Amino acid sequence: MIDLSSAFQFLRDEPTESRVERVPLQEASLRVLGEDVLADRDDPPFDRSAMDGFAFRGEWGSGKEFNVVGTVAAGDAPWTRSLGEGEAAAIMTGAPIPPGADQVIPVEQTRRDGDRMEIRQESRPGAHIRYQAEVVREGSKVLLKGQLITPERMGVLATVGRAHVPVFVKPRVGIASTGDELVPVDQVPAPGQIRDSNRWVLGALATSWGAQVHHLPRLGDSPEQVEEGLAMGLKSDILILSGGVSMGEFDWVDKTLRSLGVREVFHKVAMKPGKPVFVGRIGKTWVFGLPGNPVSAAVTARLFVRTIVGRMLGVDHPEPVREAFPLNGDLKQVSHRSTFVPGRWTTISGQRWVEPVQTSGSGDAIHHADSNVLIFREAGSPKASHGALVDVWVTGI
Repeated sequence: MIDLSSAFQFLRDEPTESRVERVPLQEASLRVLGEDVLADRDDPPFDRSAMDGFAFRGEWGSGKEFNVVGTVAAGDAPWTRSLGEGEAAAIMTGAPIPPGADQVIPVEQTRRDGDRMEIRQESRPGAHIRYQAEVVREGSKVLLKGQLITPERMGVLATVGRAHVPVFVKPRVGIASTGDELVPVDQVPAPGQIRDSNRWVLGALATSWGAQVHHLPRLGDSPEQVEEGLAMGLKSDILILSGGVSMGEFDWVDKTLRSLGVREVFHKVAMKPGKPVFVGRIGKTWVFGLPGNPVSAAVTARLFVRTIVGRMLGVDHPEPVREAFPLNGDLKQVSHRSTFVPGRWTTISGQRWVEPVQTSGSGDAIHHADSNVLIFREAGSPKASHGALVDVWVTGI
């Protein structure tokens, strides 16, 4: 059995393949960029007006009059005629600044009568002009490899002309539950049976992290059934199994994986919940044998599976984000294993706090569903009271 720090170090040290593909822009939303993106031209590409108004030259006080000699609209070709002394051009937002002009005054700060325009407040050079390349110069990086393509970044990609976008290939994740006691969700369990809920939790988590999920048939409790199902699942980039990794008489997953050539990365971590977790490799495939208890399966997936999905997607720091927050409530003393307590955010007097979610243990999926963060407690931690700073691990949705 290893400690939690060693488990993450093993995950860092294992070589992990990530692949890049190009997809149409319309398919790039919420994918992860596979390479840096450069500006294909200056932005703005020319000096342009930031307002609807009038362009002219000089520094003037209120009452100065100009002769309006034309109009420049957005999309017009740049003027070749230069504005002279006392001349102005009506101009629209986004239109190119005509030669000879050095400022724009908003239309609401003027009064116009035919071809005459009077400014009604002081003017100054540079006002309301967006100068060429003031946002970014051609060839500069506008987006970075490993960034999530948010809706706003979709706009950046369109701005720099990326009709096709390099993104990391979504890892293909196979998910299977183990145990003869499991029945599909649309069946009424007989005495001694339960519905197969873990696969839906794990599938939803993997999808939210950016993976492509496919569900495998349930694996029964015989070595033959386990071997047949595992052979199919090992064709995935990541295989997630829940159940069958403990020490029970019918826990065949660990033994069968080894017989199929899966190399152990680690097995059993000094943590609660999730101690029996198994992580292995065969070729480029990652194998995660998670405990069958629903809370244990969800916690170990959030910690370990999420880290590897992130690595395959090129995320720079795929491990959970850790921050200290004040505790709204109380926590018991922790004994010999690092412990994760389900928690949720709360706001007190405008400040964010974290409060523990009360559950009846690692089989209590109902109350655990109210949590959205994990409160981490080192082995040997004393009791923590209201207001104490605690270590909060944020693991996504």
